Formats: sequence, structure tokens, C-alpha cells
Amino acid sequence: MSLRLQSLLVGIDLDPFDARPTQGSLCALRAATRLATRTGAELTLAHVLRAGAERGAAGRTLERLASPLRAEGLRCTSLVLVGQAAETLLAAAERLGADAVVVGRSSARPRKAMGGQALHLLESGAHPRVWVVHGERERHARRVLAAVELDDKLQAMVDEAASLAEELGSALHLLHAWQQPFGDGWQEQDAGVGMERRQAAAVAAVQAAARAAGRTDAHLHVGCDHPARSIRRAVERLQPEVLVMGTHSRRGIPGLVLGNTAERVLPRVQTSLWVMPIGAVSERQLGRLV
Repeated sequence: MSLRLQSLLVGIDLDPFDARPTQGSLCALRAATRLATRTGAELTLAHVLRAGAERGAAGRTLERLASPLRAEGLRCTSLVLVGQAAETLLAAAERLGADAVVVGRSSARPRKAMGGQALHLLESGAHPRVWVVHGERERHARRVLAAVELDDKLQAMVDEAASLAEELGSALHLLHAWQQPFGDGWQEQDAGVGMERRQAAAVAAVQAAARAAGRTDAHLHVGCDHPARSIRRAVERLQPEVLVMGTHSRRGIPGLVLGNTAERVLPRVQTSLWVMPIGAVSERQLGRLV
């Protein structure tokens, strides 16, 4: 299974004094170039200026970045925009029909780790895929970790993660954390049997989705735990290069697949993030529908 991407919009931050690209942006560009090389996607390098700012230096910098990529045979254009960074990038992505927006993430401070531009992109809710590249994870083990829920979008999420892992040449890890229900009628003596059944059902569901995605080699991490804690622990243990999560269209961070879990996880995990709008239909699902 391959990830069908035709266009990637790469947000490039520039130093306001000398128009040099930031380290985070260079990491994002390297990651996007790697993916474009594998998928044949076209790259658009975009920088957003404040109203009234001079375009010349920014345009020259983007062209210096784009020129060697074109020399390597990649389709690459540059674009200088004016406006608020996140909103302007999203508008450009919609206008260009971009399949994903790629931005850098370089700060290590927990509450600043997402970077303003990346956080605003995700908060908007109305976005294509967003890849937030963490520069410090570039040389870590090649693993893609996907946090999934057992709902009607499970297969789409696993398909997406499997495709991304294939394009990046990475091992695939699938994580699902479920919480033990408590309430009226729940008997303590039934807890053990109930947990065993819940665990078996969850493992079977994730295994089936991995099998349908053609990844019988996927590593499963399924268990009873708080989702946010489970994700943070898995990221610390596995050190994946990318964490894949899903977001409901037009609902932003509170609408991520794992609900409020995402608000707790996103600012704290030190890894790159691939955020997929789960309203999207995977190529495999589309084939089944046809």
C-alpha cells in the first residue's frame, strides 16, 4: 500500500533580520523532500509575511532552497504570502489542493513544543493532513506509532499509518488504550473476566485492521490504561520518528480521535506528529466502496 500524495505545502519560517530559514523549517523541508522523493509529490515552499513587509529577501531565500531540489528532479515551487501564518498557509493549501502541510517543530519546552504556527494549524480544525516535524527525532529509530480508537474510522487510521510507514521505510506500531468501565451493575468479581474479554476484543480488532492494511508485521500495543498516559509512555519507550493521530474535521484539537487526550498529549510528546483528518476515506476503503 502506498501513500498517494500529489502536493506538499512546506511552511518555511525565516529569521526576520537576515531571512535565513530556521532550523525547524530546514528539518521540515528535509522530511518533506524525503517523502516527495518516495511519492513523486510536488513541493511548494511557502513563507508568510506580515502585511507591509518586503518580499524580496524572502523570495530569494525560498528560491535558494528550491533550486537544488529541482536540480535533483523534484517538482518544486516557492510562494511568498502575506497574512497570519496559520490561516494563510491553510488558505494556500486549499487553493493549491495540497494533500498535507508540513511545518517544523524545534522548541523543547513542553508548552512551547508544538510551536505557534503548528499549534494554530491544528486548532483550526479545517485542514488537510498536517505533519509537524520534530528536528531532534530525525536520527532516531525508524518507527511509526499510530494511536487508534475502535470506531468506524479504525481502518482508515491504520491504512494511513501503514502507508506512511511504508513510504518512510519504518516499522509500524499500533497503540490502543482502553479504560475499564465502572458503573451500576458492575461487580468486582466480574472485573477479571470482563477485562480479559475487552483485551481480547481490542487485540482482535486492531489485528484485523493491520491485516486488512497488509501489515501483518505490525507491532500491537493494546491494554487497559489512560489513553494520554499510554501514548506518552509509548513515545518515551519506542522513540518513534512519527506519532500518527486523527482529528475530526472542523473541530480542532478538542475533536481529535482521543478527545481531551490530545490536549494533554500534543504539547508534551517529544516527537514528530502526523495528524490526519479522519473524515478522509482511504484508498483501500474507496476501493471497497466501489
